[in-house]
Amino acid sequence: MLDIAQLSVSYGKIEVLHDVSMHIAHNECVALLGPNNAGKTTLLRAISGLVPAHSGSIRFADADIRNQRSDQIVAQGIIQIPEGRHIFAGLSVEENLLVGGARLKPRARRRQLDKLLDALPLLAELRARRAGTLSGGQQQLVVICRALMAEPRLLLIDEPTLGLSPVAIDDVFTTLRNVHGAGTTILLSEQNAELSLELCSRGYVMAGGRIVLEGDSAQLKAAALGEVYLT
Repeated sequence: MLDIAQLSVSYGKIEVLHDVSMHIAHNECVALLGPNNAGKTTLLRAISGLVPAHSGSIRFADADIRNQRSDQIVAQGIIQIPEGRHIFAGLSVEENLLVGGARLKPRARRRQLDKLLDALPLLAELRARRAGTLSGGQQQLVVICRALMAEPRLLLIDEPTLGLSPVAIDDVFTTLRNVHGAGTTILLSEQNAELSLELCSRGYVMAGGRIVLEGDSAQLKAAALGEVYLT
């Protein structure tokens, strides 16, 4: 589904991604691991068209999407959940979700909303609440469901557990497990390697803007990830 080859990205004169290559098959859940400033967010932003790549290729469903506009990429089915939640605090939970389905026709948007609220009874109970009054974990569930409103083919998720309590982290990963089980392909950028590798079948480890390790979850669990994170 996604094939990235020798991708390099710079901010001004500073190159932050160096010849990154990776692939994701249909219906896979793939972990993107690494310490802060490893280049994980930049890679997701490049896939989403939010930062330009100066060399390499990004192919999605056999189409070259490198440096396409972000709205064109969204239209092809790639949806990103950014780090930091970014909810519309003054809108209700339901209004936040409807924003995520803005590209759908009204009837399809309402069907998708009903489907997601049926799957997450907690959000159904909170649908009239202002999103800004929710806990961090509840807000993260709203953000995940807002992305699902767009019916993504590939979901890019950036640090979904940042700043959350252990209970909220469990809720988020349970939701992501259900999302993947329903057939959505996921690329998950997350510092919690243990939980990520329980959810995903395989992964890549980044450090210094490069892919330094890759393999299935069992291989990565056995690798010296601590050395990478501390480098």
